[in-house]
Amino acid sequence: MVDTCCIFRYIEKEAQKPGIIIPDILKYRDTALQKLNIMQTEPYPGGQEELLTKKIAELHPENDEAVDNTPRRTHNTNVTTFRRGKQPIRQEVIDSSRNILQTRLNEEQTEIVTTIMNLTSAKRAIEFINIALPQLESSGISDKQAFIDAVLENFTEMLPDTHIPARDYGVRLYQMLRGSKQPVTKFLSGFCVLCPHSMTVERCVSTYNMLFSNLRMATSENTLNDRLLIHWNGVPTSQFDPSPMVQEFLQKKQRRMNLPNLSSYAERDFVKKFFTSDC
Repeated sequence: MVDTCCIFRYIEKEAQKPGIIIPDILKYRDTALQKLNIMQTEPYPGGQEELLTKKIAELHPENDEAVDNTPRRTHNTNVTTFRRGKQPIRQEVIDSSRNILQTRLNEEQTEIVTTIMNLTSAKRAIEFINIALPQLESSGISDKQAFIDAVLENFTEMLPDTHIPARDYGVRLYQMLRGSKQPVTKFLSGFCVLCPHSMTVERCVSTYNMLFSNLRMATSENTLNDRLLIHWNGVPTSQFDPSPMVQEFLQKKQRRMNLPNLSSYAERDFVKKFFTSDC
């Protein structure tokens, strides 16, 4: 169904925005689920299915959709049989879409997500401190007094602008990050790199498939890790400037291959077989 594909395309487009965090992804996920709920009983308003239904009604006004009313061999309308109506197939597609969004995008970090939402919604410094204190140990911050002092001194600068919507958690978090000072900056930075539980694995698999081809099917573990690191953190090829590396290479004294060790070279089997010993 085109409308269902458009919903998934909406999530994909929104989730690829820079600076996005987990609550933002879940917000788009919830919006997509609401759209699917609207499609449970009727076509999505303004969607392709609604337009197609209207065109069919105009071209075939006498069509009473007898196929949908054909008796089924089973009472379960979501089970595949030889004779299926349009509505059971449609319902199965919608149910499958809702299932994958509810299970595949389950972040499994409810406590962290709630913490991010509460931190970005805090109106007073004391609220921010009470929410943050239970998370300090997991963030690697041991000096609670320094953290509290930094919050009390800079909370006014950390407050997001009033025109930012309450559900724009990513924008609010990054604005608080810009106005913060250490160790609050370290604490807030940790929330900016969190991702849904399967995103890192899927990203690694996708990168692996791009790095390897029929011409390169095997490599060492260190080489693979280096390539993944460059692919994820390196600049695009169009913006890469090799001049510093070339200059460093030219300044090295031993940039050329040294001559072989004659004593070791003469002991090699292929040398003994094809060349004289005084080579």
